[in-house]
Amino acid sequence: MTMTTTTATTAGRITLVTGAARGIGRQIATAFARSGHHVVIGDLPAAADTARAVADGLTGEGLSAGTVDLDVTDEDSVAAAVGRITETVGAPQVLVNNAGISRPAPTLETSLAQWNEVVAVNLTGQFLCARACLPAMRDAGWGRIIGISSFNAKSAPVNGDNASYAASKAGITGLTHNLAVEFGRDGITVNAIAPGIVDTELLRRAHPPQRLAELVDRLPTGRFTLPEEIAATAVFLAGDVAASITGEIVNVNGGLYFD
Repeated sequence: MTMTTTTATTAGRITLVTGAARGIGRQIATAFARSGHHVVIGDLPAAADTARAVADGLTGEGLSAGTVDLDVTDEDSVAAAVGRITETVGAPQVLVNNAGISRPAPTLETSLAQWNEVVAVNLTGQFLCARACLPAMRDAGWGRIIGISSFNAKSAPVNGDNASYAASKAGITGLTHNLAVEFGRDGITVNAIAPGIVDTELLRRAHPPQRLAELVDRLPTGRFTLPEEIAATAVFLAGDVAASITGEIVNVNGGLYFD
């Protein structure tokens, strides 16, 4: 278990973002750091170099950031990571449960191992990280937990080939609602963000231009959601002005569907 921090924190809240070495998680971590938080980039040991590069880039801007090795599927790893953060800079006050994976396959071709892997990262990982951070939040009388869900929680892929992902993301809704009720009187809010089709490098590598054009045509806004928009929503939900927003699944999807 390693924890690195380059810039000490004195004023900003301590924020742990899981799966933050790349993609949407990286953008979320960046947004929190630029909002004055001390951000801890949690990711797998295999991504340690990438995570450190993100942290170094932030500290190069004069911001406060560090990294921690974190496997959200491993109870001991989660406990050790939160313990190390607490010892080094203080207990996390904001948790953004961003870590997630996808293993698309038709249901009849999805093995139990594949199913368990996706659920372990996307759903159980959010539970383990929340459970590890909640005691200190409750003691402090303040906390923010923000999960990253997906539009697939309510709108399955057109070809229906990702049951494990859709089910794991739908489970985040139940977890969010329960935690919001259970810890609301402790000054802790619990919400989730359900992104739509996000304009990432992964998206553009996965689909040819014609398919991307078809996807854009499905959106009333006529464009994909930007990672920065997901990040800005997370920062808003973590703020004091959002103290009365809890138990919500916030759609950031360009009108892909409406609740």
